[in-house]
Amino acid sequence: MAKIKVTFQDHGQDFLWWVLEDQKVVDCGPFQASFWVGRVVTTPQSEIAVGTQLGLELTIMGKPQNRLLNYPIEAVEVLN
Repeated sequence: MAKIKVTFQDHGQDFLWWVLEDQKVVDCGPFQASFWVGRVVTTPQSEIAVGTQLGLELTIMGKPQNRLLNYPIEAVEVLN
């Protein structure tokens, strides 16, 4: 799979972009990398597109759950 950069619509959140590789967040900015890096994205790469929301695998109160990220995608860029 290609490494991609996903930019989110700005709704005042502390992060505006993620870099994804093999369904995982490998970089995040401008803030909150320590929280998001390593998270698993459940949305297949072929379905990641402008206007959609990413699905995530999160552990909440010790239980794994699938959630949608609140912020729609503004741009998707394939990286080398």
